[in-house]
Amino acid sequence: MKYLSLALKSSVALCSLIGIWLNIFVPGDEHIHWNSLLYFTIQSNFWIAAVCMAGGVMMLKGISPGRSWSVAKMMFTISITLTGTVFCFILAPTMEGNPFTLSSCLVHVFSPLLAVVDYLVVSRCLDLRYKDALWGAVPPLYYLGFASLGYILNWQFSPGVRYPYFFLDWESPLGAFGFSRSFPFMGVVWYAVGLLGALVAVSLLYIAASRALRAGRDV
Repeated sequence: MKYLSLALKSSVALCSLIGIWLNIFVPGDEHIHWNSLLYFTIQSNFWIAAVCMAGGVMMLKGISPGRSWSVAKMMFTISITLTGTVFCFILAPTMEGNPFTLSSCLVHVFSPLLAVVDYLVVSRCLDLRYKDALWGAVPPLYYLGFASLGYILNWQFSPGVRYPYFFLDWESPLGAFGFSRSFPFMGVVWYAVGLLGALVAVSLLYIAASRALRAGRDV
């Protein structure tokens, strides 16, 4: 399992970092897209790449992962899971053209899938408790504050756009608390509450899987 996990961690880091590079330095485009760094997609790929590289170094040095790394592994795997799920099932269907370009697939599909597989492979070594599920909501909470600050300060996530994703659009006719039968259906606060609740639930499932596999190892 050690070599499988090392291969998976290396693959996650490569997919994330190459995907980030291709999103910033878009082939055939003379402009450098530094604004890509403002998106949760890119930030979550940085996080999972970092935690995978740190885990790989510890494995090579024979260092057992402690509580801090275990929580970080779970937390950032949840974040990259959110990235892949939201893109594939919420954002991609609303996008024009082909949303599944190479750069997009690297950060939205390949990195999330490989990260989840690696989580399951190393889960027997993770020291997690059910209360750690709350950590799964920390990166999205941070990003909600980050994107909201960007809106206030008039950051350009893309030309003329002050928000990163439609469900974080404070300029939407539905505002913070509105509802509608048509797109975007809900205000920002309701999307945030729904996503955070779903993330805590998914975190509990990830932790349960890890604890079950760990218990099986100890039998």
